Amino acid sequence: MNKTNILIAGLVFSGLLTLDGFAQGNSIAPGEIKSGQISSVAQTNFYTFAASSNDVINVGLLRTDGSGAPYLTLYDPATNVLFESGPNGTLIFDEGRRLTKTGTYTIAVRSTSGTFDYLLTLTKVACGVNSQEPADGPEALTPGAFSGGQISFMDMDTYCFTGTS
Repeated sequence: MNKTNILIAGLVFSGLLTLDGFAQGNSIAPGEIKSGQISSVAQTNFYTFAASSNDVINVGLLRTDGSGAPYLTLYDPATNVLFESGPNGTLIFDEGRRLTKTGTYTIAVRSTSGTFDYLLTLTKVACGVNSQEPADGPEALTPGAFSGGQISFMDMDTYCFTGTS
């Protein structure tokens, strides 16, 4: 792969290009919380994840330090924009997004002004798919049972149960 610069929306992004046109990045799995840093306005961090058609996800980004304006974009496998936040203060949250394609999705994090550190999280809204912390109890709930856990900011654990109406 060749090192190159590309111009998108008036900003220059540097990175290794892949066949789909995005710079190579990190993967993120449901339930994971990734920390990152935007150290210049020209920088974009990319995160990829695999998903199936009809999966429902939440994506959250929290600026933890700095004064930059976080900007988050979610792309489907065909590089269509599914969600794009405007430059935001400290928190961006896209909730209940139903995905319509099977394949690799891409999240792009950048700044339109300034630098910042951040936490990024991806949650799949389904039973038994989100990573749990070591202190968490089982995800399956049974009548009369209690399940304990640890929740940190930007964390969402899912629990499953069956019921009859």
